[in-house]
Amino acid sequence: MVSEYWHARHWHEVADPCLVTPMAVINNTLFFVYEPAILTNCNVVRPYRWFLQGGSIMARAWPLRAVKQNDVTGWIVEEFQTIVVTQAELSISFVSWGDGQVSRTLPSPTCIFGTFELVALIKSYLNHLRLHVGASWSCLPLDTD
Repeated sequence: MVSEYWHARHWHEVADPCLVTPMAVINNTLFFVYEPAILTNCNVVRPYRWFLQGGSIMARAWPLRAVKQNDVTGWIVEEFQTIVVTQAELSISFVSWGDGQVSRTLPSPTCIFGTFELVALIKSYLNHLRLHVGASWSCLPLDTD
């Protein structure tokens, strides 16, 4: 039983997605892990793991948030937030991004400024607390960047 659990967890959560299932074919469209995709509700995600649930292909994905930096609009990958996307929600793949009306109003899928991870979110929150509450409650150094 422990061995089965370890293997299931390993293949479902730990193993490199590029080696396990790097691609899913949905409605004759290729979707790859780590490549942005547009959902039917016009939100944009970056799938990082494919799996089957009830006979349907599902993806664990990170939402992308459009941001403007100087004169360039691009994306921030919100890796602190995982969402599950059904195959019915996947609409436009990275390869066919520029073909539709919806995709023309969005930033380029090749312009990803970076990722926002949970660690960055926690550091930001701790720095906010230190500024407003004071650093006496914490033994962690104040982040100055």
